Parts: sequence; C-alpha cells; structure tokens
Amino acid sequence: MHAPRGQLELAAQRGDWIVGLTGLTDAGEVRAMLGVLSTAVTGRWPGLRLRWAVSTSGHDVLELPRALNKARAAMDAARRLGTTEACFYDELGVVRLLVGGHEDPDLREFVAAVTAPLLDYYASHDGALLATLRVFFQAECSQRAAAERLFIHHKTLRYRLEQIRSLTGLDLSKHSDRVRADLALQLLEATRSES
Repeated sequence: MHAPRGQLELAAQRGDWIVGLTGLTDAGEVRAMLGVLSTAVTGRWPGLRLRWAVSTSGHDVLELPRALNKARAAMDAARRLGTTEACFYDELGVVRLLVGGHEDPDLREFVAAVTAPLLDYYASHDGALLATLRVFFQAECSQRAAAERLFIHHKTLRYRLEQIRSLTGLDLSKHSDRVRADLALQLLEATRSES
C-alpha cells in the first residue's frame, strides 16, 4: 500500500491504529490522499472497516503529541457520530469541545432540556421530529429545502416545526433558539453511546 509519492512522510502502527505524517495542509489534498489509501487498503483487505481522523496541521515536532490527541478526539467523534468519512478535527466545530466532556452534568442538562421532549416523542411516534430538526439545520434552516430533502409537503414541515416549538418551547424563527437547538442536537449525536 503506497500513498502518492511525497504525500505520506512517515507511518507507524500501534495496536489497531496507523498513524501517519504528511506535509499536506490543504483539507482537499488530504481527503484525496486518504481516498487513494482507502482504495488500496480495501482492494487488499475488502472486509476491513476503516475510519480516518485528521488532526490540525502543525509545524513543530514538539506538537506531535498534541496532534495525536486531536486525531484521537476526531476519531472518537467519528465513532460516536457513526460517520465513515474522514473526520477532521478542525471541522468538528463545537463537537470537539464535547468529545472529552460529555459526562459534565451541566452539559447533559443543557442537551436534555432541548432533546428530552423530542426523544420522548420519538419513543411513542415515528421519530420524525428529530429527523426533521436535523434536516432543517442541514438545509441551512430553509423550510423549502428541508421539505424537499425529507420528501414531504412544506405544510407538513411547518407542522412538525410547530410541534418542536410546542414540545421544547424553542421558536426556530429566532436565531438564538436555532443555535440552542442545533447545538443540543449535535451534542446529543456526539454523546450517544456506541452502537
């Protein structure tokens, strides 16, 4: 298995981790290199499950332990979020603050205040409200785009958003409430136990 020439400078194996160093700093170039590596690995070992985690770039050898910790945090986030795509520490946003601190009682209380009513509803219904909320945020809070992605009528989407408001007390037309709901949902996804 070989990365494109000059991209992977050093690699070492420890347990089920392979740690590599590259001179690449552009996320697109790193993704392309990981794509080449994934193709090579799965071509050789088709049943092997891979997860890629990428730390922030550094320029000093003394930063390597910190970079490894950031890669581990990104790996933990990828595992918790169930993603199979490369997880870049720099792209985790607020989730990176939470990966290590999900046991904090204030954090759990914050998440529960928003998500507990939706999870209770989820348990007794079809789970549409949590999915609707996630897609609404993925669609940059565009009701039309969210309805299209969910394959529902825009009035159905409005009804679901009203149900979310009535269950949580959050008005998703207000920026502060949208931020609170989006953050709580990301925290919920990041802190769920492994499946």
